Amino acid sequence: MPISTPRGLKIRLEPQYAFALMARLEPRVSPFRVLKTTEGIDSAPGAIGLCVGLFCFIQSVPPLLVFKYVLIATLIAQVVLLYGIFIIPGLVSLGTAYSYVSGFGVLLVAIALTGLFLESWQAVAAFFVAKFAAAILGFVLELWEMRRIHRSSEIAFTASERAFVNAYRLHASRLGVSTDIDVPECEIESGKWRDALGRFAYEYPAVVQRFAI
Repeated sequence: MPISTPRGLKIRLEPQYAFALMARLEPRVSPFRVLKTTEGIDSAPGAIGLCVGLFCFIQSVPPLLVFKYVLIATLIAQVVLLYGIFIIPGLVSLGTAYSYVSGFGVLLVAIALTGLFLESWQAVAAFFVAKFAAAILGFVLELWEMRRIHRSSEIAFTASERAFVNAYRLHASRLGVSTDIDVPECEIESGKWRDALGRFAYEYPAVVQRFAI
């Protein structure tokens, strides 16, 4: 049974495994915060692309360069987060803030109108083509990485599972907790994961209800 983030991002990991990892971080970092960080990591490339596109419109960058800058910036963010290299300050925080408002189309409409007002329809078209191209290339990169991991460990991690693991490791490294994602049977049997899940279910019942969907 997969778990879910507050915004509905599916993480195909068993609850006892995921909450055993998150229980290691309590009480300093709650499961809710880990799951929101997961959303931030997953959303960061889109946030970067949006910010770069907006900057290009403000600076009246030619359409061809809008395409180039948005594509390159988005792909760099995808690669950085794919491998858990958190070297860009504020990237995850930006993604987390973006995750609160993304998914409704409001931001895309807003940047399209901004581009039309400040630049031209060609610049707006270049922005959306760049986002589409980045999504295709990112998907190909993700498939390649997923197959590489599967060949070496026989574990099929999609982008959402990798975002969760990277979110755990990010918080664990800041707290001085082990970043090893292997959960031994004795840790499962200790029941700490069940206590963490129980507290999370009490505080966020609507999120836990999605686990069975």
